[in-house]
Amino acid sequence: MGLPDTSPTPKKDSMGMDYIPVYESEVAPPTPATASKRILFYRNPMGLPDTSPTPKKDSMGMDYIPVYEGEETGGDQVRISPEKVQKLGVRTEAARRRVLSRPVRAVGLIAPDERRLFTVTARFEGWIERLLVNSTGQTVKRGEPLMAVYSPELVSAQREYLLASGGLRSLRASSPETREGMSQLAETALLR
Repeated sequence: MGLPDTSPTPKKDSMGMDYIPVYESEVAPPTPATASKRILFYRNPMGLPDTSPTPKKDSMGMDYIPVYEGEETGGDQVRISPEKVQKLGVRTEAARRRVLSRPVRAVGLIAPDERRLFTVTARFEGWIERLLVNSTGQTVKRGEPLMAVYSPELVSAQREYLLASGGLRSLRASSPETREGMSQLAETALLR
């Protein structure tokens, strides 16, 4: 059944099949390339890194393959016969520096980085009088004004604070109780 077993006389294998006769005219003579070269070693037919200085069989009963002078390759080198190179259609060229580019077309989704988005909310009622940042994606820095707003609540609180702080300045010469009351009024207006 294909195992490398020969016999000088006709016989049957373990399954009862006849051995196939091989005549002297059918045996290929050694090629001139291999006949003149010296065998360096024998290698495992399955490509394993096992070599032998003498012919032998592997664990599956396959003969080790002879490696002739000039056919040996290093561990980092691969050799392919010219016939196989031609059959494979391999093309080679000299190595040189050049720019390699291959366009990539892909589908994608553009979304803002949510970690860098902020929501600006006001704690008062009012409306925007002038918008200073007026395009999507415009970069702003911390402390940069975004808009000018008008709020009746803020105007009222501002007037109260100005009146209280002005009254506090005018009452510097008055009694401490009066100054204390005006000071509390100014602080309350400021907190509002």
